[in-house]
Amino acid sequence: MHLGLEDKVVFVAGASRGIGKGIASVFLDEGARVTLTGRDREVLAAAGAELSEGRADRVMTFAGDLTQAAVVEEAHRRVIRVNLSREVSAGLAELRQALEGV
Repeated sequence: MHLGLEDKVVFVAGASRGIGKGIASVFLDEGARVTLTGRDREVLAAAGAELSEGRADRVMTFAGDLTQAAVVEEAHRRVIRVNLSREVSAGLAELRQALEGV
């Protein structure tokens, strides 16, 4: 599959496990640079380590509860340029609003 994502920056919420982790893996396979997010630091770190094998320069992790405005603002500061935001979890309207102007 070729989605034209080479070097695009993707932010995947809920990427520490399940569907979010699977989506992040597909984006990485397509050549994107991916920021993985999740609330559980340990689980997120394990997912990041697994997904970054052979492509560590394209994976970043950010742990936090994205339903909290301050956490969304910090995530926005860390991820300077986002081309695609894939929200896996419910209730992420704040994230969507924060990323609209990027």
